[in-house]
Formats: sequence, structure tokens, C-alpha cells
Amino acid sequence: MGKLGRPKIKNPKHKSLGLRVSESEYMKLKAYAKEHKTTITQVLLSGWRLLSGGEQKNQNAL
Repeated sequence: MGKLGRPKIKNPKHKSLGLRVSESEYMKLKAYAKEHKTTITQVLLSGWRLLSGGEQKNQNAL
């Protein structure tokens, strides 16, 4: 019988960040994420990639 559980990923995420924002900034982020059917985390990571000249849009990498 094979192994059970989630499959291993190539680039596991071990680090966690905290971010303090105002109520209005949070509401704007939340609305944007909902409008684009994504999460706040994915919105922030996509923005960071654009600013840093990172890799092409790849939903699997998030």
C-alpha cells in the first residue's frame, strides 16, 4: 500500500509574516480579493512579484 497524506511540494513555505493595516486598507484588500476570486495572501504575493520583477503569473506557485 502507498503512503497516505498530502503529497510533498517542491518549495514548501515555512516562514510566516504579519502585517498591520488600517481598517480601510483591510476592507479594500478584502474587496479586491473577493472581486478577483482569490485570497488576500495571493493578492499581496502577486503585487510583490510584480514590484520585484518576479516570475510570471503562476497560480500553482502560490
